[in-house]
Amino acid sequence: MNKSWLYVNGEGYSDSTAGKALRNINRELRGKERKGNMAKKRNCRRTNDENRIHEKAVKMRKMTDEQLVHYVEDRVEKARSEGFNQGKNRNIEVPQLSATEFVEKISKLKGIGTATMCKIRKLLEKSLEEIDMLKIGDEVVMNDKYVVSEKNKGKSFIVASEPWNCCGTMVVKLNGYSGGYAVDGLSKVGDTDG
Repeated sequence: MNKSWLYVNGEGYSDSTAGKALRNINRELRGKERKGNMAKKRNCRRTNDENRIHEKAVKMRKMTDEQLVHYVEDRVEKARSEGFNQGKNRNIEVPQLSATEFVEKISKLKGIGTATMCKIRKLLEKSLEEIDMLKIGDEVVMNDKYVVSEKNKGKSFIVASEPWNCCGTMVVKLNGYSGGYAVDGLSKVGDTDG
């Protein structure tokens, strides 16, 4: 009477109900897994989209490691170039608004006093001056606002891009320096204020 599907309870009696319950739970779990797995579905019951996905998956599974790496790299490069071209082709018209016009619009809001408006005006004008001061082709050096490595101290760089916002900081690309560098951490060569 010692069968694998029988369960012996604490009193020594054999009981088949626990074994049956475990088998039923196991069967239900396997059934749920099969329903969620597309590969277990019959060809005649797949939709056109599922068939297309299945064909691509089979094609990719048959690739060698080298073919797979080339395929993924090509897809990444294609996505990168498409994104670059979309950004290049996008002509965003930015409404031109001077600092004073902007501050005048803000000053009409309730709850903002004259002292706060003066501070906002000064901050905005200073920020706009920093952004406008660097253009592509300008020669700059890294100032002491940020920590500068010994190799880059006093070294002049050429600005290679327009300023852009990176995590709340305006940065530019510099020739000979990887990544962007904060605009306020640069001074034009020949400027004494920087």
